[in-house]
Amino acid sequence: MRQPKQPTGVSQPTQWADGAFFLGLALLCGLIGGTLGFVVSATGADSQALPLRHGILLDMFVMPVALLGGIGRWLLPARMSGGQMTLPALDRFSAVMLAVGAMLAGCGPVTPNGLVVALLSWCAGLGGLAASTILTVLEDRPGRFRDLPVFVWSQCLGAAMVVLVTPVIAGLLTNMLIQRSATFVSLETLLEFCRPPMLVLSLVLSLGLVGAALRQDDRTVSPYLVGALSALATVAPLAWTHGVLHHDGAITARIMPFAIALPALLAGGLWCVTFWRERLDTSSALLWACGALVLCMAGSVSLLTGASASAAHSAALFGAVFAVFAGYYAWFDRVEALPVPRVMGFCHFLLAAGGVGLLVAPGAAHGAAGNVLLGAALIYVLPLSLIMLVRRRVMSASGKVA
Repeated sequence: MRQPKQPTGVSQPTQWADGAFFLGLALLCGLIGGTLGFVVSATGADSQALPLRHGILLDMFVMPVALLGGIGRWLLPARMSGGQMTLPALDRFSAVMLAVGAMLAGCGPVTPNGLVVALLSWCAGLGGLAASTILTVLEDRPGRFRDLPVFVWSQCLGAAMVVLVTPVIAGLLTNMLIQRSATFVSLETLLEFCRPPMLVLSLVLSLGLVGAALRQDDRTVSPYLVGALSALATVAPLAWTHGVLHHDGAITARIMPFAIALPALLAGGLWCVTFWRERLDTSSALLWACGALVLCMAGSVSLLTGASASAAHSAALFGAVFAVFAGYYAWFDRVEALPVPRVMGFCHFLLAAGGVGLLVAPGAAHGAAGNVLLGAALIYVLPLSLIMLVRRRVMSASGKVA
């Protein structure tokens, strides 16, 4: 019989392929992708390559890498009995493949085949992260599956979804290489077709992360939330895969909005009810988690009301950005026992919230200002992390931090 274990409460880094590396890679890809988008909108460039690079970097290399690789590698080991990922070599392999893919997508050869290789590297890297996550949960879980926190379930469900989706994408890309049919137009079509599963992945990981950012022990609501997240992580990806394999996009298009929005709204509503009944401490993580919840639910409502797919996609991805920052502050609070000063966290939140508000407002001037503020919110992480690192070393030297 399996003996119950206790979570370590700490995350031991995997040499250089830890959460900081994956978050840094996602941050770099976000800045490069945002810059490319700004160049395209400002200059009106007719090149097909720049918008495609912009879309690949932002859709593929930012949220999936930040949520599954960055925050996952920071918070997941602390909830396991081993305190670290089970296969660190697989994480290092994934880090190399994702870095190579990001380099090819951002500044590699301006050819369709070069972008195909970049996406194949992304499939291998993200698939490696997913396999490492699943193996870590199976090997080092502290107890029974039904006792696992919602955050661990969301990481496991998101990883299982990646294992389902990435081979399909890799098969489509390999077929392009074999038949020599890769063009910028075909890659743009493929990228558009891949957005629904990437949206689902971001929602699953973000909604699981919301609870981890606010509650040390989120097991009391796990049976309901796990059911909603399981439906979100299985129904929509299976419908998407069916559409790919059977070339039946019409049925997939009719099913997908409901398969995504209904479970996401149920999970978000359950979190709202849970938080309403509890007394939560005011913190930076609380601000970010509430923002993530509002944006994720707004994106889900947009899908149901028939709003433009791009609006729903943008709202949900902005919610994922807020969830990443909620996990970032929760890591300092819970794992490092080094809370970020509230003034710094509040200023950071205002930058991001102002940027998102301007981006959703009509008008080109608002969009440009929103991009500037959102870029400043991303760059804000660099000096903040440096300050917290120096503060930690000072407190460690004085014996206040273990």
